[in-house]
Amino acid sequence: MSPLATRLLIALSACVLLGATCRGQGSRLSDLQPEARQAVEAAAASLPCRCDERQSLSECLQSGPRCAQSERELDLLVDLARNGALGADLVQEAQGYYGSFGEAPRPFDLSRSPCKGPERAPVTVVVFSDFECPACSFARPLLDSLVAPDGKVRLCFRYFPLDSHAHSRQTAQAAEYARLHGRFWEMHDLLFEYPDTLSLDAIVALGAQVGLDAGEVRRAVESDQFLAQVNGSKAEAKGYGVSATPTLFINGRPYPLPLDGRFLARAVEDHLQYAARGGWAPSP
Repeated sequence: MSPLATRLLIALSACVLLGATCRGQGSRLSDLQPEARQAVEAAAASLPCRCDERQSLSECLQSGPRCAQSERELDLLVDLARNGALGADLVQEAQGYYGSFGEAPRPFDLSRSPCKGPERAPVTVVVFSDFECPACSFARPLLDSLVAPDGKVRLCFRYFPLDSHAHSRQTAQAAEYARLHGRFWEMHDLLFEYPDTLSLDAIVALGAQVGLDAGEVRRAVESDQFLAQVNGSKAEAKGYGVSATPTLFINGRPYPLPLDGRFLARAVEDHLQYAARGGWAPSP
């Protein structure tokens, strides 16, 4: 059989297989538009199965429930397709996500970073952010929601002031002053509430609002007391390829999926499973 015929046969098998999977598991594909459904079927025929990369995802699904991760991999394709990724983009996003697990974790020094959640949490999310960045403001409640009472997630904030934002370094230094006085997260939340109206006077007023000494906040910012630390945070991030905000790392590995609660929750769960199993092992 020619290579082309083999690929067509695999794709056809995927269509039949995924249709059956869809009917058996809550019609995961049935509500997709035809173009999106075809994209998922084609991607499943070309992407490797996480439990056995010698097989495609389609073949892995066909073999039964031995590989629980294959079901999650299919779910990811469906969610990405619903989010607008089709064709080569769908394959590329899925490959980028699963490929990130194979990267060496970045050894971030978080000893002086503001964090919330247990220090020994099995998942640590590090976000490089800018207080004048609209996308960072949008991400704030999504990231906060990850730090649940179950204690599985620790969230740590790192400074990445953008040169395009006039007060990015001032806000970062004010936040660092607040951290040293036990008021970081209160200051963090207020700074994100007013990203379009920040000025030195406004920053100082927000500091006073969270219980800081207004004069000391002003002196710290005007003297660039924490500028070296803020710039150091940015330089470290740039060394790991960060160029925009917000940029997230989960357990030291880059997070490449869309900034959406569904994808963030999925990534946390996948990192928990990956660490517990030591990889994408087949189900026992």
